[in-house]
Amino acid sequence: ECSDIIQRAKEKTLDRSPVAYAGWTNDVKDLLELAAKGPVSWLSLIIAWLQVKDDPDASQLSLVTHALQNFPVLLLAAVALISAYTKIRIDGLKELRTSSSTTLDDLSDSSSGHAVFVRKAAELFDGKPLKKEASHFEAPTVIRYESG
Repeated sequence: ECSDIIQRAKEKTLDRSPVAYAGWTNDVKDLLELAAKGPVSWLSLIIAWLQVKDDPDASQLSLVTHALQNFPVLLLAAVALISAYTKIRIDGLKELRTSSSTTLDDLSDSSSGHAVFVRKAAELFDGKPLKKEASHFEAPTVIRYESG
């Protein structure tokens, strides 16, 4: 059974293990809040001022109107930059991983090592095999650790 699991994992190919970047949503939220309150707001006003400074008919209302028009464009740019930063950070963390893994989720061959493994795991709960093991258990994951 074990050699079958190893062989099937090699056939499926092992990919670098996924990274759990815990808190990435908090990081994005915090960075967006900082961007909106700081650089996006200030740049909106500065660009609005540059847009109306040479217009003799410009008023405070036109300054505010331009600033409000500039804000969503700059916020969208901030979202793009923060998304790129987050992706770069996730990719950087992934490169630090020293393991590769794959899941063996095709249980159609009931004699395969991983299907037997899932069936035996199911038997641990109530002593008898479940009919649809895959719907009650996660697929076995094969992980290969490398030095480092």
